[in-house]
Amino acid sequence: MPQATAVASLHSFGAAPSRTGPIIVAVGGREPEATLRAARVLARHSPNGVLAIAVLEPLPIYSLGEEPRLTPLNFETERRDALAVRLSELVREHSQEPAAWRTDVSFGDPARAIAEVAEREKSPLIIMGIGRHHTVDRLLQRETVIRTLRVTRCPVLAVCGELAGEPRQVVAGTDFSPESACAAEVALTLMDAAGTISYVHAWQLSTLADPAFADVLAGIDERYERLLPARFDRLHSAVATPPGITVRDITSRGAPAQELVHHAERLHADLIVVGRHGMGSLERLLVGSVASAVLRRATCSVLVAPAPRAAELERVQLRVSGTVEATSPEQWSAMLERFTARNRGRPTRLEVDDPEFGAQTQEVGYRFSGATYDPHDRRVELMLGERMGSSVHLSRGIPSPRAVALLADRHGQDVGLSIAHGRGQTLLTFTDATLETTAGAERTDR
Repeated sequence: MPQATAVASLHSFGAAPSRTGPIIVAVGGREPEATLRAARVLARHSPNGVLAIAVLEPLPIYSLGEEPRLTPLNFETERRDALAVRLSELVREHSQEPAAWRTDVSFGDPARAIAEVAEREKSPLIIMGIGRHHTVDRLLQRETVIRTLRVTRCPVLAVCGELAGEPRQVVAGTDFSPESACAAEVALTLMDAAGTISYVHAWQLSTLADPAFADVLAGIDERYERLLPARFDRLHSAVATPPGITVRDITSRGAPAQELVHHAERLHADLIVVGRHGMGSLERLLVGSVASAVLRRATCSVLVAPAPRAAELERVQLRVSGTVEATSPEQWSAMLERFTARNRGRPTRLEVDDPEFGAQTQEVGYRFSGATYDPHDRRVELMLGERMGSSVHLSRGIPSPRAVALLADRHGQDVGLSIAHGRGQTLLTFTDATLETTAGAERTDR
């Protein structure tokens, strides 16, 4: 099997910079050996080794009439000790360097215990068995992988069958979101150096009962399909792909989860990759219909990556789509602070675009000093520093903004800042940059 001369680390890209701990391998279920062998294969990507954990679940308590249920003295301690011995035996049997692996036995609900250990250890990856997700398992809430995804911010690799080596054939689902791009980057760190990653974008034709709108919807679909190559190009620019990896693009019409599993089987894939959007209460409950459906249908291993933190999400979204827009004032302060840190000192052009008067250039040549949002006064402040050959400084206040948008070129380099207010906008652009966008690439919301 071809190998890279320098092993890509999970911490090189893809995984959050703060997650520098060991890979977590959760040992349990019906086939712990396959999970441990997968961890052995991927251990070379973890500078801080592997932590094998097993979770001791509390025994169910039954009440028989008035009689109390007595637990033998030291019973739980003996159960824990027995599980620790069994875990150590499995590690010695299936790891190539058992002395370099640590083991740990936790007590409680498996999903929460695994997530807590991963958070405590700052792990970049959790490896688990995919389990048998039949209807009865869902009814009894035995889907440990899906329940773990609800409570962790760590990528989870659900192993199905035998992962004999680093994945060579990978199918990555993409909706051209930063979440799917980040998921692909995590997968790329785990792949064989001569592997192939196939990006699959599945979409469905517009449907509306009223035939009078058939031509309009057909035009939307045609335009959307025409723009797909440009969106794939931008995705490739955004994702850091190691040399030697082959990249393929696949467009498919149909339900995303169904199409992902179909193409994975057709290509004999070792791994399917999907990303998750956000961690709101509804997202924690549902995990994401695509991710959960793929986990229940896949015949190969599945990697599910959580949404990155705000700063990373912003960085990747700028590379993927060329713009990041926020309409919530709660986001503006941090967003403008990061924008300032990246661009302080660059020469600018300041324009105000008003529907009544058109676009008017206000200032040219001043260097960018900063942008802030004052939630008390509901005001964005733009500060421009020293001009060439001058010591003049300017400040422009923008009251009652409606939205703040960052603009970037295809490489993710900032080219400007747009503040929407009233019926117009104030546009700050950098004169040392060229705006490259895929204008119109976003599909009309249906």
